[in-house]
Amino acid sequence: MVSCVLDAHPRFSLEVLRWFASATKLARIEPADLRVHIVGPPNEDIVSVLRSRGAVVRHIDAFDHRSPHCNKVAGVLSMAGEQDAGICALTDADTVFLEDPRTIELPSGSVGMRPVDLENPPFDVLERVFEAAGVATPPEVALPWSRRSFPRRRRPKTLAGNGNGGLYVVPAPLLDEVGRAWATWAAWLLDRPGYLGAWAIHVDQVAMALALAAEDIEVFHLDPRWNVPTHLAGVIPRQPFRPSTIHYHDNVDAIGQIAFTGRAHVDRAIATANAATNELWQDVFPNSTFWNWRYATNPQLGSGIGSRGRPLEDKRLLLDAVLTRANPTSVLDIGCGDGEATRELPIPHYTGVDISEEAVKRAVVHRPDGTYLVGSPTDLALPGADLVLCLDVLIHQAELGSYRAIVGSALGATRSVALVSGYEREHQSSSPMVFFHEPLSTTIGALDPSLEWYPVREEHSISTLLVVRPDVDPSVRASLRDLALRDPAAG
Repeated sequence: MVSCVLDAHPRFSLEVLRWFASATKLARIEPADLRVHIVGPPNEDIVSVLRSRGAVVRHIDAFDHRSPHCNKVAGVLSMAGEQDAGICALTDADTVFLEDPRTIELPSGSVGMRPVDLENPPFDVLERVFEAAGVATPPEVALPWSRRSFPRRRRPKTLAGNGNGGLYVVPAPLLDEVGRAWATWAAWLLDRPGYLGAWAIHVDQVAMALALAAEDIEVFHLDPRWNVPTHLAGVIPRQPFRPSTIHYHDNVDAIGQIAFTGRAHVDRAIATANAATNELWQDVFPNSTFWNWRYATNPQLGSGIGSRGRPLEDKRLLLDAVLTRANPTSVLDIGCGDGEATRELPIPHYTGVDISEEAVKRAVVHRPDGTYLVGSPTDLALPGADLVLCLDVLIHQAELGSYRAIVGSALGATRSVALVSGYEREHQSSSPMVFFHEPLSTTIGALDPSLEWYPVREEHSISTLLVVRPDVDPSVRASLRDLALRDPAAG
């Protein structure tokens, strides 16, 4: 078995998709051998992806509210007795695999890990913890790659068993014993927070060191390639080697890909892992989770390059012009995001809809008198409105059916005018979060041939179409038509 724990924050949900994609596509691990332990409310879009592809997903109780890092202990306890032979790999969700860690040749009766990257906790703190616990102090070990990373006069060290928790490999027959001892010592440390002090965040890994020493279980030090810390690029040697497992922590870019390190041999492995994730996302882009993560961690980016800077100002100018000409008594904004596009515009009876709860929290601040709905527009009872906006939503729909359904929802709610953006021409992109299915005008025409549409804006290959119902007042229709782009290629 290969396991990880999934906590509630959307960051961890995106991590587990990278974990799953690399495990199945690169390390060739059977989905049925994967265990994902969920603590707290699950992100259903992630759970459905995992289960539909054969992974075993279980809900477990938190180990102790004082240390979310110790939830991995609860995950181990839930697996005890499930497998009686072979190797179990216990991992953090922020790891990706180039090889199956169960292929490691582990000496009988030992637990494999890589020593910590930095002196966390410091050596003297560890010594005091072991003395207080009455457990014999394990042997000293040098930190991985320390000769290259630190001056000769000071070689950092730790104690055997104080390993980087991104990857532990445990013989299946030992899993129950290790899990119970780990739980005992984690609870012991949590009840004595002063022992670790400023390093209390590392309680899970110190508890593992205590557990192995107390149970007299040998520690086997893995080759560092099995747990490459890309968030600490400075400790990675320049001499080429082939990473087997990458532990990236939160070192990801704005579109959810693992960030590069500047070490070519490591970056090649990262590119391979990113490609595996992108392949999965092309089938099932986790819209809700992705945007909750994005707005929770990088709110300054909004929904992308079209939602900030000059493109945002241009969008506001267009919205102002449409509002002035259409003079709607109500507006429905599908994909309202954080509300930046409509902020300070005079909009009556505004309803904002977004799949991201985090985005809506920010939109409410800008327009507190509005009404807000969280969820997919295809799952909600949308109110009708004179003007319906659906901007920067359709390009993020991985499935053709979902794309068409959202266009249908927007047009169905439109009483007079709609402003909808999407691709009019096939679009190739390296981004894993944008998709082309068919020209937007083709979709609109197929859903309702009576509608009149014309392009009013094009930015980054994204066309914005103004859609007008046939019963709109002719003078209003003529005024809106004046906004159409004069470049025939744009429409």
